[in-house]
Formats: sequence, C-alpha cells, structure tokens
Amino acid sequence: MNPGTIACPRCWVRGFWLLVLTTCFGVSHGDDLQPLFVDIVEAPSDVFSIYVQNVPGAGPQSINLASPCERVSQLEGLSQSPQGLIATYRCPPELAEMTLTRELTKRSTAALIRFVSLGASPQIFPLATDKSALVLPRSATRPSLFVSYVRFGASHIAIGFDHLLFVVCLLMLAKTLGQTLLLITGFTVAHSLTLGLSAQGLVKVPVPLVEALIALSILMLVSELAKGPRPTLTQQYPLLVSGLFGLLHGLGFAAVLAEVGLPETDLLLALLAFNLGVEIGQVLFVIAVLILFWVGRRIPVAAPISRFLPMGLHYSIGAIASFWFIERVSGYLWVI
Repeated sequence: MNPGTIACPRCWVRGFWLLVLTTCFGVSHGDDLQPLFVDIVEAPSDVFSIYVQNVPGAGPQSINLASPCERVSQLEGLSQSPQGLIATYRCPPELAEMTLTRELTKRSTAALIRFVSLGASPQIFPLATDKSALVLPRSATRPSLFVSYVRFGASHIAIGFDHLLFVVCLLMLAKTLGQTLLLITGFTVAHSLTLGLSAQGLVKVPVPLVEALIALSILMLVSELAKGPRPTLTQQYPLLVSGLFGLLHGLGFAAVLAEVGLPETDLLLALLAFNLGVEIGQVLFVIAVLILFWVGRRIPVAAPISRFLPMGLHYSIGAIASFWFIERVSGYLWVI
C-alpha cells in the first residue's frame, strides 16, 4: 500500500470531524432534536394567549409574559389543556414590545416562538436552549418579518443534524475545491426548488416518509464512500446524486416551515427569507468544515490511526443513519 495513502492527514481530519458529529447525533433521539413550538396569539381587548406544542421528553415548560402584562388565567399543565393553552395575559394597548420569559431547567429545549398580533403577519423568533428571555415587537413590519424568517431558517439548519451530516458526506465525496462548490451548489439549487414548490402546496409528500428517506440518503451516500474510489454511480456522477438528494432534503425543510406556517400577505418574502437563512447557515457550516480539512492536511498522523479511522467512521455514520431510518420508517408505518 502506498505510504502516502496510509498516512493521510486529510483522511484523518475528516474522520475526526465525523467522529465528533456522529457521536453527538447518535446520543440524540430523533424527537429530541425538535424545538419546542410556542404560539403567542393576540385576541381582541389586548389579550394574548400562549399555546405550547409539547416535545417528547421535554415536559411542560413555564413560559410567561413579563410585566406590565398581567396574567388573567392559567392552566396548571399541558395535560389539562388538550389544545396546548397554558396561560392568557392582558397587556397595555400602548405597549410597543413585550418580553417573553421562561424558567430554564435541565429538560429545557430550544424553542421556536411564533408571535401573531391582530391584523399582522406572524413573526418567527428562535430561542436558544440556554436563553430565558426574548423581546417581541408587537407590530410586524416587512423588514422585521424578513429578519425573523431568516433567523428561523438559520436556526433550523443549526439543529438539522441529518442535513448537516449529509453535507459532510458531500464534502468527503468531493475531490477538489471546484467539485466541492459544484456539489454544494447542486444540492442548494435542488432543495430550494422543492422547498418553494412544497411550501406553496404544489408538491405534497407525507412528512414521516420524507424524514425516513433523508436518513436513507445519508446511508446510501456513506455506503458509496466506504467502497472507496470505484466507478460507482455516485463517484462518476456526484452532481446528479447531490441534486437528486437535494430535492428530497428540500421537502424536509418545507415540512419544518409548515410547522409555523407562512404569512398569506407576504408569503414569497417569508419563503425567500427562510431559504436565505438556511443557505447562510449551510455556507457557514461548509466553511468551518473546509477549514478543518485544510488544517488537517498539515498535521502529521500515525499510520495505524490513519488506516483505522476511515473504515470505522464510515461504519459509524452508517449505523447512525440506519438507526434514524428504522426509527422514522417505524413512525411512518405507525401513522398509516
């Protein structure tokens, strides 16, 4: 075997990065990756109701509106509120913005806040796991709506570990910087296309099925990587593969967007903003991984480690993708 192949720093750093990522992915249950969805809806007479869509494993969370808003009713727990209503507040009519607060616990998760005021388009605000407060502007302008959906898109890609893992596999498949740009561009164009079509209701696919196929796409790609430089379909036509799987991942993005919805009056603006946020997050992630690859090529690595890591990491990714696939197929079969 060629000594240059055995002591391959590039292979090592790619393996190390995937080891870090897949360790995080493997210890997380699929449902635990979902944020807590919170709706704050304004009714006449300056009344705001808080609805929470519970996340498996997260448990009920204490979410409130801070003073000068005053609580007018409260339900003790989600189990007593089939529709998810946990509290109602009355806020002063002249109040330009309000503050959402929550009590942080060990079971707190990232949250996605949808704020719907009377006569205005909904605004979307991500709330990180370690954040206990968020300022909500009462009136939504087009710029603020645009920014809110950009943040939503960026926050989604940050926790969309299956999408990120697929991107890492694409980067491992690319042999040059030019091919890297080509594969990522093909993936981006493809998922943007199906995201737009699905968000406007022109393409409809069951969400559990889409999630299962996304896991399968990772499994198929990593199995191709494990075969090495052979004349497989993926090795010969990588752009075709990234584009076809990109169409599938776009449906996954659309499913997340459907959870919070799009404003009827500014549908195109919100859709473009969400997609822009996804692309910003994806570009930052790609840059970070490429930097690690570049650094790794300059780090000497012992031959035994370099020989072991590629095979071990390919099997690790395959095992995690298989787990996701089986879990999601089971969920889909249960739904139908």
